[in-house]
Amino acid sequence: MQPHERLAAALERRLDELDLTWSELADAASVHEVTLRAIRRGDNQPSARTRRRLEGALSWERGSIQAILDGGEPTPLGDKSAIRDRETVEEVAADTVADLTKISEVLERALAVKRGKPLTETQRKVTAELADSLERTIEALDEETG
Repeated sequence: MQPHERLAAALERRLDELDLTWSELADAASVHEVTLRAIRRGDNQPSARTRRRLEGALSWERGSIQAILDGGEPTPLGDKSAIRDRETVEEVAADTVADLTKISEVLERALAVKRGKPLTETQRKVTAELADSLERTIEALDEETG
């Protein structure tokens, strides 16, 4: 059995255990259903962020999806589920902020070089907003196309 097939089977079993639909999982994990289908077919390797989101929604310990892909089994969360869910949300938020900061810095540097002078504070704020919009658009396209 291929890794993506093991993952698809484990996801199906867990959905049955939790009495969830694919749509409910997608909503709970903030992942598009198209992305879930692509992961199940093996057309999309889930990113670290997507793995964390899915593991949180399925009440699995962090690393469970990688364990499945490596031929192992997922580890259900113990009594610490509320703490782990909070940690996962905080980690995802931190990752998003870090990604936006990097994108914003690159855009700012590129524009400053092109213009031959540094950006004003207002221009820097606009650049940060554009970086946020760009990242959301790219993630949406990634999820749609797998």
